[in-house]
Amino acid sequence: MRNKEYIIGIDTGGTFTDITIIDEKGEVKNSKALSTPKDFSIGIMNSIKEMADIIEIRPDELLSIATVVNHGMTVATNTLINRSGAKTGLITTKGFEDTILIMKARGKCLGLPEIEIKHQARCKKPDPIVPRELIKGVTERIDCFGNIVVPLNGKEVEDAVIYLVEKKEVEAIAICTLWSLANPAHENEIKKIAQKMYPKLAISCSSEIVPMVGEYERTVTTVFNAYLMPETKGYLDNLYTSLKKKKLKAPLMIMQAHGGVATVESAKEAPVFTIGSGPTGGVIAGLMWGKELGYKNIITTDVGGTSFDVGVIVDEEPIRRDDAVINQYKLRLPMVDVVSIGAGGGSIAWFDPITKTVKVGPKSAGADPGPACYDLGGTEPCLADSDIILGFLNPDNFLGGRMKLNKEKAILAMKKLAGYLDMDVVEVARGIRNIACSQMADLIQNQVLFKGYNPQDFVMFLFGGAGPEFGAEYGKLAGVKEMIMFYNASTFSAFGIAASDILYIKNISELHHMPADPEKVTNSFERLEREVIEELSKEGFKIDEVTILREAQLRYGRQVNYVDVPVKAGKLSSFDINQISENFEKRYEALYGKGSGHKASGIEMVNLKIYANIMGQNPKLAKYSRGSSNPSQAFVSEREVYFKDKFLKTKIYTWEKLRPGNVISGPACVEAKLTTGVIPPDMKGRVDEYLNIHLNNF
Repeated sequence: MRNKEYIIGIDTGGTFTDITIIDEKGEVKNSKALSTPKDFSIGIMNSIKEMADIIEIRPDELLSIATVVNHGMTVATNTLINRSGAKTGLITTKGFEDTILIMKARGKCLGLPEIEIKHQARCKKPDPIVPRELIKGVTERIDCFGNIVVPLNGKEVEDAVIYLVEKKEVEAIAICTLWSLANPAHENEIKKIAQKMYPKLAISCSSEIVPMVGEYERTVTTVFNAYLMPETKGYLDNLYTSLKKKKLKAPLMIMQAHGGVATVESAKEAPVFTIGSGPTGGVIAGLMWGKELGYKNIITTDVGGTSFDVGVIVDEEPIRRDDAVINQYKLRLPMVDVVSIGAGGGSIAWFDPITKTVKVGPKSAGADPGPACYDLGGTEPCLADSDIILGFLNPDNFLGGRMKLNKEKAILAMKKLAGYLDMDVVEVARGIRNIACSQMADLIQNQVLFKGYNPQDFVMFLFGGAGPEFGAEYGKLAGVKEMIMFYNASTFSAFGIAASDILYIKNISELHHMPADPEKVTNSFERLEREVIEELSKEGFKIDEVTILREAQLRYGRQVNYVDVPVKAGKLSSFDINQISENFEKRYEALYGKGSGHKASGIEMVNLKIYANIMGQNPKLAKYSRGSSNPSQAFVSEREVYFKDKFLKTKIYTWEKLRPGNVISGPACVEAKLTTGVIPPDMKGRVDEYLNIHLNNF
């Protein structure tokens, strides 16, 4: 066993904590445990124990031979949802104290569902993350070229820090001056003064977090980062201590929303970049599997216990974005474009007395108390309860039999909802499933169609604990022709996290009117590259393993819509600059339609960005020996399952006993230890060499 080495990937979700290990030969094993929202580190340690039991060693032995632990965490996201972060103050340029409170014109409705936006009179701004009494302005001014116009008043800074810490008892301070992106000198000085006065104070500077144009978004992002720092640091310190007590010697790396991992120290300094990191792991896993299976255009769909997450991969590249909307605030964050709704196994179904209709989600029963069928104290009817009633799930085979589901409790919870509707329990359960699948299909179409693509040109990957169970239905509604249910669906995101590359992103805002001076653009990119290489070197990474890619954001003059364009490495020439402009115009018309460009208004290069990448583990995916088209060796039994409008006799198969080449005709359910795949009556599934099931219509 001492010759063994493992990379460990852990994805903490709202209901389950998933774990994947990849050994030195690239072979993969998966498991999961219930999440523990009161202290997520307990769920992580439980998942490690579950995995250790599977490979028949002690947890401390497993951790002692781990080469790295990659972790996708939900702490930052939950902190924002629950508004449980640190009491945070803000120091900014005098005269601009109200920027974060004024917001922008869309602040009252940003991020709200359409039904709420329609009622403008009821829309209101969110509760301020930093109240006005915790915002202090100081005298200073740097212009947009980086020149110091008005020196920083150090006495005002000291007074502001004393006021915020002593009188208002803040636990963190955000620093965001007007033009720190052009010259961070004043922000650096403010931070130095505050650290000298209060060494343990959490401090976040905009020039370190997001040196980008857009005063409002930059301020919000910096404030959110400060708000998250104390709780994130406490969680990561506690987790790392627990892991080291169990003999972990390897580094703990944290999944970032942009699609790579970074050191635990980086995550403590910039926790805002971990928001949504778990779902990002699913897209990265989808990218890896797409290359393995030969698919370039992929829709990734993850149905978990709490949410439904959708990502899009085009030409072997995940679609990314540079902003996120959280609690009606807009942040500047480089991240893989994953959109989520509250539709998972734990989503609560409820009766809306105003519209007299049933809603599913967004509120979830989570892991504690969980759906009624978990028999852990939950009494509200959830999506998982409906699937027990309809026969899709086997109550005796949940989590491979480690957890028994209580069908009677599910029926009892559903009766409460059925009473409002004067309907049969089975009809209500089917209705809940239909509503959830419709919501999922709507989100998929929004993500694909609004980006200018046709769902029929994509394959859909179905994963998450409940992805293979619902995927055939929501995929068909979304208009996708081919879907794939993954054998490791339940821990798919953890697999992506385990095999993720180390990825650091650096960006700056600079305005270059095209055609730009190639020397100036080259110098700016090289400066970013030197900065990121220096940072990686300080953290102990081998610089000869770093690959750097460049990207620029361009727009037409007087417009606000940016388009990302790749930029070649090395010294740029006038020809290269012209090529960047041509590529921008092609991409712009691909996004917004032929003839939508307007070259006469001029083209501007606004933001420069680099991706510094260190390749992670390349897993060797296990292949299985080919069988015949007949799946009889995997057949277990039959049970009644409710499809569309009636119960049908449905064949039940054991996923582990399937062989490549097997063809399964619906209706059928395929049960694995950690997930259940459903093949409707009008579909069939073909098993590939990795035991994934490809779904097509008859």
